[in-house]
Amino acid sequence: VNTLKYKPQSPEEQKIIDLLLQEDRHIDEIVRLTGIPTPQVFSLITMLELNGAIKEVGEKCYGIVRK
Repeated sequence: VNTLKYKPQSPEEQKIIDLLLQEDRHIDEIVRLTGIPTPQVFSLITMLELNGAIKEVGEKCYGIVRK
């Protein structure tokens, strides 16, 4: 169940959110599993963080902000 109040703005954001809904992941794993280029993943993660959808939960590891 998607417990996010945030509505993804692109298919790439949705891919990242879908992965993080399963479990927290390291940025390298996000890049590998989504196939999205590293610079774009960094940009998308920054925007998702700024929008309160995800948070850094460890060294370059990210998870969903559950409301």
